Amino acid sequence: MKLNILLIIAILLTAFYHKLIQNNLEKNFFEKYFGYDNVKRPLKKCKIYEKKNNLSCLGFPSGHAETITIVCCLLYYYKFIQLWLCFILIVIFSLERITSKAHTLKQVFIGILFGYLYSNIYIHFNLSIYSFLIVICIGIILYFLTFT
Repeated sequence: MKLNILLIIAILLTAFYHKLIQNNLEKNFFEKYFGYDNVKRPLKKCKIYEKKNNLSCLGFPSGHAETITIVCCLLYYYKFIQLWLCFILIVIFSLERITSKAHTLKQVFIGILFGYLYSNIYIHFNLSIYSFLIVICIGIILYFLTFT
């Protein structure tokens, strides 16, 4: 029982890290190399912004799609949910982002792809400290490619 609680805490901390830090690094990276017009959200309020580097209007990749994919894949791998529920949750969260016009289909698809890739890193190293170090190294590389 104690192991399950620690596992859930690790999965939640992973989700918070990706949503609050890693995804923002990815958004800044893609804005620098692909331009603001290619990564902005389809929200009406973002169409009127002239100021570049507004993180709330950067939507590539979708942080929600990335994070829900990581969480669902980890919950499935550790046998907390079944595969069909994993797919349904990813699809529902992703469709909500598209229908609310917070992201385009491409932004959500890339978010799911990134989430799947990150979750495979975590699964391959059994959610150990090594998996976190690899993901943090990816974040450091993104930071230096973006801000130097």
